[in-house]
Amino acid sequence: MKTLETCVIVNPPHYWGAGGGLSSCEPVFVVLGTTEMRTANLLKDEKGENRYFGHYVDAINFLGKDGWHLSKMFTLKVDEENWIHCIMTREI
Repeated sequence: MKTLETCVIVNPPHYWGAGGGLSSCEPVFVVLGTTEMRTANLLKDEKGENRYFGHYVDAINFLGKDGWHLSKMFTLKVDEENWIHCIMTREI
């Protein structure tokens, strides 16, 4: 029987400069779950380091190559800043 696996892409606020480039960029990360309260299990690269992305679309495309599908997107306002969340699912 197949089940669904879920993760979330978190895109912190980005600030765009007048020239169109990012003037302040917090990395986008993928949360696979938690191991204990207040500790996120982040997606790792081949070296075992946390895998970060420049934009949530980069993360969606990366995960899509492994069979993940975008299920839902929403924005949370934290201290007057918008954090984009993308829920991704895949069958296992």
